[in-house]
This record gives sequence, C-alpha cells and structure tokens, in this order.
Amino acid sequence: MNVVISCVLSGDFTIVICPGIGNSCEDKYTRTMIDYAQKNGYRVACMNHLGAIRTMKLTAPRIFTYGTVIPIL
Repeated sequence: MNVVISCVLSGDFTIVICPGIGNSCEDKYTRTMIDYAQKNGYRVACMNHLGAIRTMKLTAPRIFTYGTVIPIL
C-alpha cells in the first residue's frame, strides 16, 4: 500500500491511499487504515485500480497501466 500525505497551509491533512494491485478500498487492511486515520483527524482518499471492485461495472473497455495516465482502449 502506498500512502501519500499532503498538507495545506492551514494544517489540514489529507492522506491518499493507493492499495496494491488487485486490492481496493473494500479490503480489510485498507479499511483498517482508513478508519484509523479518520479517527485521528485525517481526511482520507482511496484510489482504486480499474476493475478492483468486482461489484462495480466498468463503463469502458480499459486496462490499467502504471506508465501512463491515459487508459489503453
């Protein structure tokens, strides 16, 4: 899991969590981290990989690549 912490001048902190490939915000270890961070006053964003949540239908035929931000069609 990659975690990025950003700070705005006001001292307001946001943690961005990027679960490993094949994992999502619905996995137990990710939910535990999110819960812990929120209880300690952090705002949390979790970035899921395309297709990581099996119950969420994809709307475009795309695959995930680390080398670009543009989806391959």
